[in-house]
Amino acid sequence: MVALGVARWDSGRITEALDLAATAVREATERPYETTYFSPHLRLASALVYVRRLDEATAITNSVESSRRP
Repeated sequence: MVALGVARWDSGRITEALDLAATAVREATERPYETTYFSPHLRLASALVYVRRLDEATAITNSVESSRRP
């Protein structure tokens, strides 16, 4: 899925690439995984910022921050 998303991004099909990234984030968070330096949510937020979809990026970032608060 990552390679397909990158191919879409590189070919200018940014909306499709972001849709694939959102699907990957949903799938990644549905399964338990070890904590790593990679956050699929923040990677998606970064891509959204890049294409100036700031409201969506802010919502994702806020949801990650609120889920980490005790």
